[in-house]
Amino acid sequence: MLYRFRPILTYFVAYSTTMSYYKRYVVPMGSIIARTRKDGTTSYTAQIVIKKGGVIAHREAETFDRKQAANAWVVKREAELKAPGGLDRKENPTLSAVIDRYIDESKNAVLGTKAQVLKTIKNSDLGDLKCSEITSQKLVAFAKDLTRNVEPQTCGNYFSHLSSIFTVARPAWGFPLRRAAHLLVTKLYFPNQMAESGR
Repeated sequence: MLYRFRPILTYFVAYSTTMSYYKRYVVPMGSIIARTRKDGTTSYTAQIVIKKGGVIAHREAETFDRKQAANAWVVKREAELKAPGGLDRKENPTLSAVIDRYIDESKNAVLGTKAQVLKTIKNSDLGDLKCSEITSQKLVAFAKDLTRNVEPQTCGNYFSHLSSIFTVARPAWGFPLRRAAHLLVTKLYFPNQMAESGR
């Protein structure tokens, strides 16, 4: 379910005030997406997107247990981003938000099995974690949880598709997602995927 509400920031064109930081930036309505976790509870992912010249210049998201908390976060973050230097602060989005950005900005459309795999990862507990929180231990736990429901080879395919996200997140967008952690888990648990990716 998608919730939309009036933004604090709309469109600013200024030249001699602190708002000049937002010159030619468009800040659309924040959005809140509700989804059901595996345990039956509902989470609310709040997202803010800022575009410049039709291109996404900034995107961030945060997941909450209550819709009211998600609304409050959007209001707070829009105010912080409005301040001078607000867009220069380092982002630390959830993995779910990073996957969304990867899909949105990918040169080739993400379809079929890869799209389904990434959707499953987004809707998992791993998807709710911030980039800085995703360690090799968290990835191992995710892999073990997957193997309860799918074959090990299928689990390996999940990590293969996930590698695209870990490869581009830091160099392309500066997100603190550890590619080394992903490579370590893949090497230890899914060596066949490592061999195939090296061909």
